[in-house]
Amino acid sequence: MGSHRAGRRVRVGTVAWSLLAAIAWSGSAVAPIARADDQIGSSALNVHGADFVPLTKEELRIVALKEEAARREAASLKGAGGGGVAPATCPLTVVNGGTPATACPPYWGYLSTTPRQQQKSYYCGPTAVQVVSNYVWGVVDKYTQQYISTTWTNTDNDGQTYVWRVRYGLNAASAGHLPANFVYAEYQPPSPSDWHNKLRTDVGTYAMPQVVGVAPHDVGATRWLYSWPTPHTTGHYIVLTGWNGVWDGTESPTVNYDDGSGGYGGSTGAFSDPATTIWYTITKSNPYHAADWIIW
Repeated sequence: MGSHRAGRRVRVGTVAWSLLAAIAWSGSAVAPIARADDQIGSSALNVHGADFVPLTKEELRIVALKEEAARREAASLKGAGGGGVAPATCPLTVVNGGTPATACPPYWGYLSTTPRQQQKSYYCGPTAVQVVSNYVWGVVDKYTQQYISTTWTNTDNDGQTYVWRVRYGLNAASAGHLPANFVYAEYQPPSPSDWHNKLRTDVGTYAMPQVVGVAPHDVGATRWLYSWPTPHTTGHYIVLTGWNGVWDGTESPTVNYDDGSGGYGGSTGAFSDPATTIWYTITKSNPYHAADWIIW
């Protein structure tokens, strides 16, 4: 777990694993998340533009350390036979050799962030950066949403916020206050368990939130965020701040998140939904949402 700094408070119900040696890691091409109210054509889902800023060699080295920490986290969930915690919502009895071996302790983590109201309908990206920046700096609005937009995320110019620009803004706005061996990187998780593993690593090991792109309540969707009660075809960013129960494909594990969309189709505040719902909205694609992207 990263050292605690002013304004970064974490409650965790598990062990934060130590980081090991760096391993090879390569990033994927990035796609944009369109703003909530804009009618954008197919270009909204194009790969990054000419101004794309990739992770540096040093940042890639740090991401490799994070990947190793995530593997350690995943390895801890192999049950009693693997010397870890059972991968299910607690309480749970672990069976080893046909006899009860141990009881699964509460397994959860939560960060004390403060939701912020987005100031424009297409400012969900800058707002997510602002929430994380406020958290690490321990102050209210170290940077305004407009400053974040014009300096790092380019939201006002593009009318949308590319995934890589959210990553860029998160690292820049939190520079000097990130935990040791932590940097934000864009990523497309291949499975829900992999995404949840990255969330547990962010919160439990580094005491840092995760930002994800979602289709919060797509028209015709079978699941949607509690913070978005009305259907609205859009792309959106939310800040994930905690979890309760490890991903097992059921409705029991939940994920905490901050939303700032009040007045623009959703609600502003701190919310909690089933992890299955969060994953559904991450992977639900529409013309204004490039699916499957997280910034962890």
